[in-house]
Amino acid sequence: MVRGLIVPLSPNEEIALRRVAYGSADVAFRYAERLMRLALVEDAADGLRLTSVGQQRIGLLTIGLSGDAVGAEQHRPHKPSIPAPPSRPIYVDRREWMEQARLRLCRIREGLAIHRKRQDRLMARSFERIEDSQLRLRSAATRSPVNSR
Repeated sequence: MVRGLIVPLSPNEEIALRRVAYGSADVAFRYAERLMRLALVEDAADGLRLTSVGQQRIGLLTIGLSGDAVGAEQHRPHKPSIPAPPSRPIYVDRREWMEQARLRLCRIREGLAIHRKRQDRLMARSFERIEDSQLRLRSAATRSPVNSR
């Protein structure tokens, strides 16, 4: 029995293992290090990837087995007490979806245009105030002579 299959993993370590399985690069170093010590993942040129033991462990996680139950000969999946409703295919009207997306995009662009106009007015007022302040400083400097001794 391989150690990586029977050692219990914390919930965060299980999440990290699943992230590696899905190809995510967002895995905390401490969890990646522990998973490497258990030989569940390995460091590759393109990031972390599952080892064969890691793939087996992911298979166990997907059917709901923890590391403690690996030695069990038979596994009967847990039946939920409340049955799930029958799934129905989702139909999306592509034209309507595109029209909704266009309307949202237009609203966003209008909001950005309004914001841009406000920012332009604010910047223009700021420049006017700066120029006014500089003009006042120059006129004040020419009026009061500096006593040089």
